[in-house]
Amino acid sequence: MTKTTLFTALFTLFCLNLAAPSRLLADYYQYKDSRGVISMTNKLESVPAKYRSSMKVIHEEPKKAPAKADEAAPQAAEAASPATDQSAAATPAAEAPSGKFAELCARFPWLKPLLYIAGFFAALVAVFKVTSHIPSPLLSRLILLSFFVAVFVFMYKSYVEYMVNSSVEIKAKAVNMMKKSGTREQPLPGEEAPGAQR
Repeated sequence: MTKTTLFTALFTLFCLNLAAPSRLLADYYQYKDSRGVISMTNKLESVPAKYRSSMKVIHEEPKKAPAKADEAAPQAAEAASPATDQSAAATPAAEAPSGKFAELCARFPWLKPLLYIAGFFAALVAVFKVTSHIPSPLLSRLILLSFFVAVFVFMYKSYVEYMVNSSVEIKAKAVNMMKKSGTREQPLPGEEAPGAQR
């Protein structure tokens, strides 16, 4: 195997590594206060100490790309039944990503960005080595320039995609929270309302 083939293979692996999406998931904490109002937050510190024993932890699931015909069905089912939240809180192990590398990345969140940086520097060294063997200096500069342009375009595209997805998710969660905060849970017949005194 020649050096050029080795460096090309390393560069290809680096590009494939960059193409893999990175997911950031959060836990939400839902509790009912003394007036019966259901509150939901993503910060454990903001849950009052007296409600921590009765709070429900909701683990955010990674969203898979459903078919266009099935896009509305999971969202409607999720909005219709709060049972999915209870089952998600009861089985956090089922939501864990499969595969040893995914488990390792879930355990150490700094690992994947570190691998991206290491891959970038490995690709940079590979590009420098490949361009040093090219006899034409103009072609070498063109390859280096195209490499850096491709890296910056990919970084910009990834950043914009992340920001758009984050803003859409935040907007959807805010609308969902506003809907939930506007409705109160009614006690079942024969039950006493929370906070009611005799």
